[in-house]
Amino acid sequence: AIICVVSISLYDNVAEKWVRVIEYDKNAQTIAVTEDFLLTKECELSLNFLTPHKSEKEGNDIRIMAENGEKLEMSFASEFEFETEKLVYDDHLLIANWGKDLYRLSIKFKGKEDKISYTIK
Repeated sequence: AIICVVSISLYDNVAEKWVRVIEYDKNAQTIAVTEDFLLTKECELSLNFLTPHKSEKEGNDIRIMAENGEKLEMSFASEFEFETEKLVYDDHLLIANWGKDLYRLSIKFKGKEDKISYTIK
């Protein structure tokens, strides 16, 4: 799997509502995700993904590339900041399941947004 885990970081517990809708289009082989929320004040939002593959940002897209040439693209409807961090670990169970390389992708949004939409293909 190219992407396996997603989490949301909210600071200061400012979400009154958070609804995640995930739609899979079998014909197009895409997953559309909408994060619909209501915040009580402006704050930084961070969507976090874990992947065993390196990634790069181009415009509002993030590309994750496997060594075998397979790639996955995440396209966001709004602008964001992107950070990637190589995680260092020696847990044998993690290594057996994920391999020796694991990266945290942090996608950060600023302001008082009320919806984040992205497509995975």
